[in-house]
Amino acid sequence: MTYYAFVNRDKLISCLPTESVGVEVGVFAGDFAQTIVSLVEPTEMHLVDAWRFVAYDWQNPGRHVPSNQSLAFVRYLKSAAPEWKTDDPNDGLEILYQRVLRRFEDDSRIRVARGLSYEVLATYPDEYFDFIYIDADHDFHPVLSDLWEAKRILKKGGLILGHDFDMDRSNGWSNHNVIEGVLSFCKHSGFRVIALSADLGSTYVLGEFPFSPFASNFLRRLISLRAQVIEIPQEIVWNYRRTIVRIVGGATLISSFCA
Repeated sequence: MTYYAFVNRDKLISCLPTESVGVEVGVFAGDFAQTIVSLVEPTEMHLVDAWRFVAYDWQNPGRHVPSNQSLAFVRYLKSAAPEWKTDDPNDGLEILYQRVLRRFEDDSRIRVARGLSYEVLATYPDEYFDFIYIDADHDFHPVLSDLWEAKRILKKGGLILGHDFDMDRSNGWSNHNVIEGVLSFCKHSGFRVIALSADLGSTYVLGEFPFSPFASNFLRRLISLRAQVIEIPQEIVWNYRRTIVRIVGGATLISSFCA
């Protein structure tokens, strides 16, 4: 079964069992990390991020990088770190790293690890985490690499979650092949999508053993929410889109599972 829940990712995260061990891969300013800690109350939470720009050569991005992609990242970073004034995004990311350290310095449950996701995740032992939230590099191969490493370090019956499952594929750089990476992983790993949130940048939830105590607890909480939850066939999950519908006075986004 796959459940499509008309909730945002905060509500979805709130369904994770408390007193668990988790990791967020891709932390940025730490706002969502704070949300996870507040809603889930984990006994141990790891925060993994490179806090440096590694997507491409910032000074010489090449023709394959659309100019609006760089501009969008600048706006995103400046919104999080308005004090960033240089031409080097690494300076802005350093500001965010220091902010995350200060934000969680008095919380003994938090472990901050700076480095590329595949390097940091490789340092954790097998079957260590109850849940893993992935929101790092959104290109196909990095997504796939993070998912396979997550499978190794996830406890049996645990859950893998991730962000940006529903980006419009007509805008190639904004989707970054997250859907395709998740699809490839599920085809070969034994995991399946068991839940999706309905907000922009949908969060997916993957489980290898959806009837395990941890996953079952999560699903019970999800279904008990005072929100609409519908069951959808696994076969149509990969066609998830948000269709723009023009209306008088503007436009709205409509969830769709049409190919």
